[in-house]
Amino acid sequence: MSWYHGTRYAFEPGDKLEGGRFPINQGFGGPPDPHVYYSASRRVAAEFAREARDPSGGFDAPPRVYRVRPDESHERDPVELPEARSCRARSAEIVREVQPRRRSR
Repeated sequence: MSWYHGTRYAFEPGDKLEGGRFPINQGFGGPPDPHVYYSASRRVAAEFAREARDPSGGFDAPPRVYRVRPDESHERDPVELPEARSCRARSAEIVREVQPRRRSR
């Protein structure tokens, strides 16, 4: 299964996202969360990317969607609805950036 992380932060393949290092989910404010969040749905990740803030706290950086490889602490996100197919782990490795899919109208 493929996993996707949406953000406005810029990462490179091989970068490791670690819980506790960035504001919640790389751009959703609040103190750093101990988890990295991602979804099996590229569309859901793209929605999160559009809603996220960039490292400066604004919306100037482009939304980005990355394919990620979570670590062994992978588990279902207890807060999101099941249809979001959202999960979390203590860390995840960036595999590559993918183009966000456009919403179908």
